[in-house]
Amino acid sequence: MFMRRVNSSFKLFGFFVMLGLLGSFIISGCQKETPTESQLSSAVATEDAAQSISSSLSVNSGGAIEQIADMVNISSSAGLSNDASTMTVGGKLNNATITRTYDSTNGWWNATVTRERSNISGTIHSTYTRVYKYQYINANGAFQKNYITVNGATSDTAVTINHEIFSGTGYAVTPRIDHKLLSLTGKWIVTNANSDTVTFNSLSSNPYSRSSSDTVTTWNGMRTLNSSLVLNFTDVRGARGSGLNWRSKASGKITGTYHAIVSVLKGQTYTEKTIDRAFDITIGGTNPIINVNGKRFSMEPIYGEITAL
Repeated sequence: MFMRRVNSSFKLFGFFVMLGLLGSFIISGCQKETPTESQLSSAVATEDAAQSISSSLSVNSGGAIEQIADMVNISSSAGLSNDASTMTVGGKLNNATITRTYDSTNGWWNATVTRERSNISGTIHSTYTRVYKYQYINANGAFQKNYITVNGATSDTAVTINHEIFSGTGYAVTPRIDHKLLSLTGKWIVTNANSDTVTFNSLSSNPYSRSSSDTVTTWNGMRTLNSSLVLNFTDVRGARGSGLNWRSKASGKITGTYHAIVSVLKGQTYTEKTIDRAFDITIGGTNPIINVNGKRFSMEPIYGEITAL
């Protein structure tokens, strides 16, 4: 009888020990989930930043790639009349207007460019306006009215072009992102403008700066990012007069910073309420490569869709 009681007590003690160990295991497992969730949130934030950056570059949204295309076209005798208006991958230009005026006192052109684009199915569309200022400088350092200015029997070809984005407005939609431009400014110097390969440098005092509101829809929810983006171009080279195809003939890197305030509309909750990322973009070949915090994405340049590498 006594032995039965001892065995029963021992079994009961063992049961509670096992229950305690199981509880410790469960608690330990729950504690390990926290950094995993944090890591997932950080990965989602990085991908959202890359998508927003890509949208700010894409042709469809009137992004930096198209601004460069416009600068390349300005670096030719045709100027902006050789409009960067052809959209590939099933897209089309619905409407485009360009108005220009020239100030002979300081040599600056003022141009307003308005474009509207869509794909054939209508799932992707955009409308935007850009206000540019640009100035042609000849080999003597003086401004001249046109890229090529004829002076009697001789002619001067601009070797340098000062270019400024004075302002911009716009809205673009793809299946993945709704992009609304809030502000846009930037200044570049285009050198070697009289050669087959031109060089772009942004001014450190006024780099390409863009603020926007992006609603991103992905597999794990919907979020709105109110963001500010800064791009710095350092010796980016491209073929003169190549229009939208400049990217496939260009080389160089763009560096920048991205800051966003995040509002989660539905789906996964961020552990980050703001996103701050440094990034660089490698230009050359068919698709630019965006590197955000060591995570690389291939960017389709027309619509701005990204693919993780």
